[in-house]
Amino acid sequence: MSEEKVTLDFLAHQIRVLRDDMLSLKEDMGVLTAIVLRLERDAARTEARDEDMLMQMRAMVRQDQRF
Repeated sequence: MSEEKVTLDFLAHQIRVLRDDMLSLKEDMGVLTAIVLRLERDAARTEARDEDMLMQMRAMVRQDQRF
């Protein structure tokens, strides 16, 4: 088996590759976090809208029951 020497240039290159990968992951996390926050806001709005529709329907049923 032949042994290859590990040089500082090789190590520096590997560290740069790891750093670039970490920066990419950090950017991806930022995008995914923004998506999740948007979906949570949309879900909260949908829930509020559904609650409003339910209140309107209940009011309409009460109004109809009076006649």
